[in-house]
Amino acid sequence: MYIFENMIDKELQQFYNIAKEKAEYWLSLLFESCGSPIEKKFIGHFYSFFLKEGHPIQHNLLYPKGMWTINDKTGKSINVAYYSIENEHGFALEFDGHDLKNAQIFDEYIREELMYWGFTMHSSGIKYHIIPQYPVFDNSIIKFLDFGVFAYDLKNNEIGRFDIECDGHEWHSTKEQLKADNIRSRFLSKNSFHPIRYSGSEIYAMNDETVLELENMMYKYIFKKESDLYQLRKY
Repeated sequence: MYIFENMIDKELQQFYNIAKEKAEYWLSLLFESCGSPIEKKFIGHFYSFFLKEGHPIQHNLLYPKGMWTINDKTGKSINVAYYSIENEHGFALEFDGHDLKNAQIFDEYIREELMYWGFTMHSSGIKYHIIPQYPVFDNSIIKFLDFGVFAYDLKNNEIGRFDIECDGHEWHSTKEQLKADNIRSRFLSKNSFHPIRYSGSEIYAMNDETVLELENMMYKYIFKKESDLYQLRKY
């Protein structure tokens, strides 16, 4: 009996180790896609909260839509993954794996060059797709969001867009900073993104309560009422 139980314990430990390695792998890709340490701290709290709560999390990879060949500094010809994203006006943002910092990875299992494209999680009947350093483009203007968040209903219809900004300092106060913030806000509004901003001190003090409030804030913006998860945890 002891030998049988010992075998089960070893198998469980093996499964645990595999799951742990897989989680660390995806988390490392998530962190590499972030633009700053404070963004890593923010998304680490957000990710771990929903993982602890048992919400399904799916990681997303972009497959190259084409390949091109360029020459590096040594004159050697190399292949670079090429991507294209198109908006509703038909304007395409084209970039390669080097254009987005630390976004290019190589998957040893399928031997393809891929781009990590954030993760998807479900909460209160909504699917949220969270993408670090998401590029928003409008004609010739391209701006990168700290985190682009897309909300979908059960039929996979898009029902909301959010821009989560992590400021490494307190709120902008100079005339130049305020002007830049206003220009950015109009740009986001034009592209249907609702901004949510956190100061550095808020992120360093972040806990489960902060993440719960954020989830409820996004849900309430869409449906004008509190989320199921928020009501369950708060009342």
